[in-house]
Amino acid sequence: MKLNEQELCAVTKMAKTMILADGSVDLSELKVLRKELMRLGVPDSNVQSVLEGADALTPTAALFSIAAMDEEKKRYVAALLGTILIIDGDVDDDELKLWRFTSEICSLPTMSIGEAVLYLDNWA
Repeated sequence: MKLNEQELCAVTKMAKTMILADGSVDLSELKVLRKELMRLGVPDSNVQSVLEGADALTPTAALFSIAAMDEEKKRYVAALLGTILIIDGDVDDDELKLWRFTSEICSLPTMSIGEAVLYLDNWA
């Protein structure tokens, strides 16, 4: 699976939004985001550019871009957000609401947190 630049920035925007949803940033959440950027083919030299591109997007633009993705990409986004939600060991209500809202607005596939983590662990 290959994301274009707009999709990559949109996914990063929503991942950062999920990281911030509970009001705190946990190192484990940042590690997941960095690992996934690497797995998506973003070299270290381009990470800052992707983060800046994500910051420049409005949440509406990010959601619009994700909603237009194919099913494989949508499954990845759902799994990434679900994994970020649980990775710090605390499922915050605001994080859960954001995951559900994003899933509904973007027509992401329904999955449990366990399925999200398993999917992301096995994604290649």
